[in-house]
Amino acid sequence: MKKEIKFNQEYDDIKIVELPLPEHIFLPANRKNNKNLEVGDKINKFDEVVPGLIFPVTGEIREFLKMYVDGVETDVIKIAPVKNGGDEDNPERNDIADKPDDNLLLRLKRSGYILESIIDSDSDIVVSAVDTDLLCSVSQQILRENRKDLNQNFELFKKIFNREKIHFAVPEHLFDMVWKLQSRGVNVFKVKPNYPNGIPEILINSAIEKNSLKSPLYLKLEEFLNICDAAVTGRPNFKKVITLTDINGMRNINVIKGTPLSHILKDSDVSSAVKVVTGGPLRGYANFDLDTPVTDITDSVYVQYEKDVIRAVNNQCINCGRCNGHCPVNLSVNLITRYSEFSLFEKCRDLGVDNCIECGLCSFYCPTGRSLVQLIRLAKSEIKNLEGEIEQ
Repeated sequence: MKKEIKFNQEYDDIKIVELPLPEHIFLPANRKNNKNLEVGDKINKFDEVVPGLIFPVTGEIREFLKMYVDGVETDVIKIAPVKNGGDEDNPERNDIADKPDDNLLLRLKRSGYILESIIDSDSDIVVSAVDTDLLCSVSQQILRENRKDLNQNFELFKKIFNREKIHFAVPEHLFDMVWKLQSRGVNVFKVKPNYPNGIPEILINSAIEKNSLKSPLYLKLEEFLNICDAAVTGRPNFKKVITLTDINGMRNINVIKGTPLSHILKDSDVSSAVKVVTGGPLRGYANFDLDTPVTDITDSVYVQYEKDVIRAVNNQCINCGRCNGHCPVNLSVNLITRYSEFSLFEKCRDLGVDNCIECGLCSFYCPTGRSLVQLIRLAKSEIKNLEGEIEQ
């Protein structure tokens, strides 16, 4: 039986280190919308061939292929970047930034941010510096390294979204860094750095209770800063900070989106690893292809070794109720997973399986080692497929 423990997410100052360009990047792009692109085409950084597809590098198209990105089979363009090509410091390639325009919305739109619906709404906005899974210190470290500019960015953000106040969730051990923002129209509130407090659904519910918020919208601190940067420069931010944890310890690295995991793991002992997990040990998923690229939602990469593995087995449920007792959204996990196991997916839907936030606590605390999260994901997927068939 596993002990009752608190999953502490209070991490030390781990500086963000820039990683050089890889030999190839993999850019998710719907092939049907990009028929004018061919293998061998030269592309330039900031070129927008079709709406929404802005190239993050200067280079050459090498291949069109399908691969799993964020767990979904996706059309991908394989690009060989030119080293030092199309950098921000090169005025010849700053097409987006060089267009004279004082309109914030147009600058954001050119950068890939379509935000009119948020601007037109009157919902409260919550920016979070609380990480969403274990072994991830991205938000905490970004907060440390950008705290001097936060006041200026919040002022700009309020202007963009026409809000008098923005709500800012921070881990309580970092509250002293930012408490002065409260005098500048920012409601800073503390969150205990214990998993699963940083999961958006849980954090938002907590914020509603503490601050009486109205239909709050959630933004990670990194996304918030990227929007502010795009509003000023007119350029999209192609970089992503991730926390890498392997046999050498934990470190934060900054990579270009589309970087394959193999490039990130060059100095890691992958040969003796059991799994390479993206997204954190409790909410993430294993990768079977190390060409899998970093995307907007890749916050962490965790190399798991045999000693760290908790083996899941298909044992029978013993009705101990521990899964239900640890579910933060109060689902009948034992019933849902048993219905899923026997393909009774409509019963799963009746029990609210779609409300599951996939935090993984049920699987962690299950004394028989059942694959509870996987059974819940199966039910969600089958229900979605069923609803799609009905619509057709």
